[in-house]
This record gives sequence, structure tokens and C-alpha cells, in this order.
Amino acid sequence: MRCLVAVLLLLFLAGVCVWAKDAPAAPAPYSILVDRGTVSMVPLRALVEFLEADLQFDPDDAKAFSIEYHKVYVDYNKISKEVVVDGKHMEMPVAPMKYDGSLYLPVRWLAQTYGFPVDWVNGPVVRNPDNHEEQPFPVKVLKLEVGNNSDIPGGLQVNSAAYVQLQSLSLLPGARWAENAQTGAQTVTVNGHTLSFTAYTPQVLVDGKARTLDAVPVRFADHLYVPLRFVADTLGMALQQDDAQDVFVLIDPAANTKLYIDTAQKLSHVAADFDGDGTVEHAYISQALPGVATPSMIWVAQGGHAIWEQVLGNGTAYALRKLQALDLTGDRRPELLVGCWFVGAYVSESGLAAYQWQGKQQTFRNIMGQDTEDGFLTYPSMVRGDGGILFRPAQRGKPAQLIKYVTPEPTQPPYHYSAQWYRWNGHEFAPAFSRYSRHRYEADSDALKLMMKRLRINGRVLLRGMKG
Repeated sequence: MRCLVAVLLLLFLAGVCVWAKDAPAAPAPYSILVDRGTVSMVPLRALVEFLEADLQFDPDDAKAFSIEYHKVYVDYNKISKEVVVDGKHMEMPVAPMKYDGSLYLPVRWLAQTYGFPVDWVNGPVVRNPDNHEEQPFPVKVLKLEVGNNSDIPGGLQVNSAAYVQLQSLSLLPGARWAENAQTGAQTVTVNGHTLSFTAYTPQVLVDGKARTLDAVPVRFADHLYVPLRFVADTLGMALQQDDAQDVFVLIDPAANTKLYIDTAQKLSHVAADFDGDGTVEHAYISQALPGVATPSMIWVAQGGHAIWEQVLGNGTAYALRKLQALDLTGDRRPELLVGCWFVGAYVSESGLAAYQWQGKQQTFRNIMGQDTEDGFLTYPSMVRGDGGILFRPAQRGKPAQLIKYVTPEPTQPPYHYSAQWYRWNGHEFAPAFSRYSRHRYEADSDALKLMMKRLRINGRVLLRGMKG
């Protein structure tokens, strides 16, 4: 009888051991949210339970709650980064964020405020200082956001094509990023694939093999941006456009991770041989965004770096409308044309600037002459009438002619159409002569067409006013 009991006991224990061995490991109960590429977020309830902190919700205010830990008491608001720490008003780096039914808070700020340790191993590792034997706070990256409300955009658009900041890809689980200080090339390794890019160069190395890009990488705000579609296709990731305007979602199925990329920053790009050396240069113009520190600027790059740049407007805001390479001076080399819409409390002007490469000085010079504002040949737009710029193209070595025309606003004098000729004098486009229509606006709405026909202006439209 005793032998039978012993055998049954051994079988039971063996069954328990086999069950324990075959049982799947419990999934990590907590997760992390990384926002804007710089602030790591952790779920509120999971962290409070892990640290055994005291969480209280305000019964009179659904948005208010408080956390007390290690004698530090903090009042929070679910939609604001403003907090009250032991009676003192302070700010977190970002406001709390709701994701997938959970509220997330910035982990490093919490660690500094409450005094608990946090390390970084493919994500933040939080430890409970009151229980050193307890396992670290389990982490799983769910969602990454870069470029929202940041002075350094996580993405941008170049001629409507989406680009991603290469360094932001290092936020993906297990990814690595590096920069060669000598060549300026940047390399990122994701999911076993290594991509190496150089600014303004169409060649890219994919796992050591050379490939050619349809669009060149660009350096902006001291960061390298590369075509997003190429990255997604090469790394085997899905790419979607989020409901939010200008936001793209790069989905890494291997890590179950989504990288949200804000591409609100817009650049215009044109490539041409401006200096006549047989090598193509890349010209860009950027548009300032509201509330963002990066200004409107023009720059031209060659061989991996910028060879010329200029900030626009001395604080004036510009909506950039046109970037074009066109021979105006008749030397069979293109000039760089920039068309802008001046943005202010009262939108009233559009403008055109033209830049020519100066070989001896190794720089570009604005070749618009008199009657310019910040180097732009301006004309009314919307508020004080309308206007535009026509041109007769340069032909057979002869320079182009620019014609600025202005149409009147029907309730404000003068009521006549006007046209101003600008001719190339070997140094700049200077005013040559003006003409006015014979007909008042009220008498003949086709006065401009009649004037152009009478003066035999058969030029092409170079830039129109906002009504055009």
C-alpha cells in the first residue's frame, strides 16, 4: 500500500513538473509609448502598481488625479503638462497621452521627480527601490511618434514626397544608428538590414551593395532625411498615411511597432548645373512653420554639403510658391528663381527673386535690381488688387525680359492696369519703362488684355498673383 501511494505521489509531481515546463511564459503585462522621439512614456496604472505608489482620482474633476510616492505628492491633469509638485507649479516635457485605453506619462520626468531609478535597454528599465529583488519593469514598445510639435521635424516632404529623419529609425526595437564624422555618411541597421546614406547623393548602400535612389537624401536642421517609401520597401515594412494631415505610419511587423512620422515641414527642390562645371547642384527652399524655430531659407548643395545658403525675410513669414531653374541672362546657364507669397496680418504681396552663380566669389547673387523688397520683385496680391510676372524667354544668347503687371482693386484708385519692363543690363534686371492701360477697370474688364495686345506682349507666365 505504501509503495502504491509513493508511486502515485511521484506521478503527480512529475505531472506538475511537465505542466510547468510546457506552460507558455506569461506575457509582459506592461508596455511603453515613445513620443516625439525624445520622451519615453509609460502606462500610468502599470507603473503605479509596480512601484506600489498611491494613485487617487478627483471625484469632482474627471481630468484630475494625483500620485504620491516616497513622500512626494503631485497633482496631474489628463490633458495638460502643467502639474503641482508639493504645492509648486511645474511643467512636464509633454502632456499625458491616451493610447489604446491607457494613460501614459513621461518616465524620466517621473523618475527625477519621485526618485526611482530608470535605465535604458531597448527602452526604459524601471526598478523598484523598495524591492531590489523584484524583476525590472517589463517593457514592450508599441508606438513611436517623431516630429510632432518639435523644432527638429521627424519627417518632411520634398516636392510632395515623404522623407524620414534617418536617426529617428534608431527608435525601432533593436535598431542602431551611426554617423561617419569624416564622410558625413549615416548608417542605420534595422531588422538585420544595414542602409548607408550620404546627403545629396543618389547612391545608397544596402547590406553593402550599391543602389540608386530616385530622390536624393537632404540635410535639414542638422539632420539627414531620406525617402520614406524607399526605407519601407527595403526593410519590408508597411507604410500608411494616418488620419492626421501629413502624418505617415511606418509599420514594423517583426517588432509589432508603429513609427508615426509628421511631415508637415515642406521643402521645394530643383536640380541643375548652376555653375557650369558639368556637375548637378541641388537647390532647396524651406517654408517656416507656425510655432517652429526653423526659418524660411534657400540653400544649394553639391558633393554632400551645402555650398550656399540664405535665410529669407528678416523675420517676415513667407509662403513659398515656386522654385525653378531657368536661363534669364542668356548665358545658357540656369539661374535659380524663387517665388514667394508674403504672409502677415494683411496679405498683400507676392514676389520673385533670381539668383546667379558668381564663379570668382563662389557664391550666388540676387540679380533683381531696383524696386525690390528683401531682394524680391513684388506686386500686389489679393488685398490691393492682383498681379503677376510674365517673361520673354532668353533665346540665342539674348537675355530674357521680365514684365511685372498689376491689376487694380475695383474700389481703390488707381483704376488702370500697369506693366513694368525689367531688362538685363549685364549686372541685374533693372526697370526699363512702364505702361498704363487707357481703360478704367469699371469701363472694360479686359483692359489688361487690350494693353498687352497693343504692346505686343507675348510673354509666358512666370508667376501669378494669388488670384491667378
